[in-house]
Amino acid sequence: MGMYLDLWDVSDGHPKAREELLELRLAQERYEKIRKMNLVDIGLIFSANLHGEGTFDELIDRVEI
Repeated sequence: MGMYLDLWDVSDGHPKAREELLELRLAQERYEKIRKMNLVDIGLIFSANLHGEGTFDELIDRVEI
């Protein structure tokens, strides 16, 4: 499932399961945003990251699609 937990941890209510599920959902949302973007827009985000305007994830989170 995630980096440290498996499906059994989730069904057993492992304390870290909720946190890890939220991280996975956020990663999936970022992936969908990037997947729908064109290369010019991705290049602009990459350039902004190189110029210290934020981490790549932060910049992707700001994108409205």
